[in-house]
Order: sequence, then structure tokens, then C-alpha cells
Amino acid sequence: MARLTALVTLYAAALGGGTAAFAHLCGLPPLDALYLAVVASSTVGYGDVAPRTPAARAFAVAWLLVGAVGLAKAVAVASEVWGRAAARRAAARLLAAPMGVADVRALDLYGDGRVSWEEYLYLMLVRMGRVSRGELDAIRGAFDAHDRSETGTIDYADVV
Repeated sequence: MARLTALVTLYAAALGGGTAAFAHLCGLPPLDALYLAVVASSTVGYGDVAPRTPAARAFAVAWLLVGAVGLAKAVAVASEVWGRAAARRAAARLLAAPMGVADVRALDLYGDGRVSWEEYLYLMLVRMGRVSRGELDAIRGAFDAHDRSETGTIDYADVV
């Protein structure tokens, strides 16, 4: 959230600078200059207010690049923040949900009628979208490759 706040603040400052530059270079009133800065940075470009002088047009070229990239970055970060918050809410709901017989069956990877910490962690990470089953299976395969003594642990004898 701090990153989003910093980015929005930076974009607002850039928008203020763009407004001041358009007001000065185009001789526009502040509200019209702000309008031009926003329309240009969002790449909408209605054309009702446009830079006319060579200096104003040169600034507009730079402003279009900076403004469009700044706005795109702000929107991307806002989307990321929103997505992470939604994922946290979904994970909290998943973890708070009561367990039933069907859940034990789904979580019981070894088919022994019990759910170990390992099984619970494995499937909760998958259900939360933190990792895929394929990724966890690859990690398990790497662990098993290191566990040469097949004890379910990696000890000094396995790595020497």
C-alpha cells in the first residue's frame, strides 16, 4: 500500500508539473491545462484542447511518454494491491472454514484416514493459489532425491 501511495503521489506531482507546463507553454487557464495534462497522460486525446506552439508540442511529446507510463504504472500497482488484498481475504475465508469428512478425504494424500501437517500444508497452499500441485510435486521429488536413505528426512549421511 505504501508503494501505491508513493506512486500516486509521484504521479499527482508529475500531473501538477504537466499542468503548469501546459499552462505556461500554451497560455491556458489552470483548469484547461490540467484537463490537457490528464487527457494526454491517459492517451485519450480528444483534440478539443491541443498544444499549438512548437515548444508546447515538444513538451507534449515528452509528457505523453512520461504521463502514459506513469498512469499505466499507477494502474498496474493499484491492480496488484487490490489483487493481493482479495487473495488475503480468500485465504482467510478458506482457513476459517470448518472442516468436515469430505475435507479430510480431500486432504488425506496418503489414504490412511488421517491428515498430517504435511498433507494439510500441501493442499492449503494449492487451494490458496500460492503454489501449484506440480510445483509441490517437483519440490517433493527433489527432497526424495536428496533423501538417499529413504528415511523421510535429509541427514548428513544423505549428503556426504
